[in-house]
Amino acid sequence: MDNYIWIFGGGQLQKPAVLEAKLLGYKTIVTDKNLKCVCNKISDKFFPVDIFDIKENLKLAKKLKKKLNINAIFLCGIDCTVTAASVSKILNLNYPILSQAKITHNKFLFRKFQKRKKFFYPNFIKVELSDLKKKKLIKIYNNLSLPLIIKNVDSSASRGTFIFKEKPSFNVFKESVTEAIKSSKSKCGYCIIEDYFEGTEHTVETIYQNSKQLKCFITDRYFDHSNGFAIERGLLSPSKLNQKYQNRIFKLVDTYAKNLKIINGPLKADILLTSKGPMVIEMTVRLSGGYDCQYLVPSASGKNIIRAALQSLLNIKVEKYLLKDHKKKFSLSGSIWPKQGIIDKIKISDQIKKFKDYDHIFFTKGVGDKVRNYTNCAERVCFIICSSNSFASVKKKFNKTIKNIKIKIK
Repeated sequence: MDNYIWIFGGGQLQKPAVLEAKLLGYKTIVTDKNLKCVCNKISDKFFPVDIFDIKENLKLAKKLKKKLNINAIFLCGIDCTVTAASVSKILNLNYPILSQAKITHNKFLFRKFQKRKKFFYPNFIKVELSDLKKKKLIKIYNNLSLPLIIKNVDSSASRGTFIFKEKPSFNVFKESVTEAIKSSKSKCGYCIIEDYFEGTEHTVETIYQNSKQLKCFITDRYFDHSNGFAIERGLLSPSKLNQKYQNRIFKLVDTYAKNLKIINGPLKADILLTSKGPMVIEMTVRLSGGYDCQYLVPSASGKNIIRAALQSLLNIKVEKYLLKDHKKKFSLSGSIWPKQGIIDKIKISDQIKKFKDYDHIFFTKGVGDKVRNYTNCAERVCFIICSSNSFASVKKKFNKTIKNIKIKIK
């Protein structure tokens, strides 16, 4: 009987996982509501099911359980951890349990967890739909402490995120809270408001096998908050943080893992280095998105994070070489930010094609698509990844690449 790995999501971020699963000798199941997704044709079995629809995925799991030998559930770059954990429970698989997925998936529940365990966290309040009635909301508005950040509770790419360093008008505040509530994937009917901290942001990727932490990488994240939104402008791998501080961050993530009782599989954290020390902003039981583990880190180091995570979930001893730096390079990712309008033409010059100044270019929008105001990270038009032997030279490569890509807007 063939052995299968079930991969949630069929986009460009999941393509490397499908290919790695095949290289390990497994067939693949892919679920994604988009029939045109890139993994439809390369997977062995494809089902057009919305990955956020838990009921439909559980129905599918019960059917497939009778027909196929499914050995693992796998997630990278997609925020359906609660769906995956629910399916994993039905299939009796080695995936983080449902309670771990629920705590880390919901920002409000995660803040409550941090408070209960006495971790460093920002002050926060929960705002529900019923609080939008004028009297209730005015009370919340009058008691606001600045600076603040308003967040959705379970959606990615900074959707429904608003930063205020000065007190907004009541109407702007109400609109922001309403949008944050609407932006949550689960339509739970609430958002959170918390203290805003300044500092540098970093992604920390780890894998666990038999409760032991395997250090994967730390990347530096460059954000622009100047317009009141959290817009990620780029990523750098490896991190420029010194090794002592990196070890401190890995140790902090491990403390969280022990409190969450993580045994096997990936655990990714987004860290903010504040003047008061490192703060975990978010955490999730999956591998990263943002093209980190899939393309950026392999370009810099040659590390194979996806295969290592698959081995962990399959109860195969993770091979040490998969997490070693074989290249000693720097990789930088970023985007082009054209003005608002309809994309009329995209042209990549022959010069950068010939000299291969870039490793990867992925367009998330094409000709005829609309470029909207950049209020969240999902509105980016493209991702560009370059690598080189030094930080200075990779910056030059990146700048040269974006100068040779023209996006015409009408």
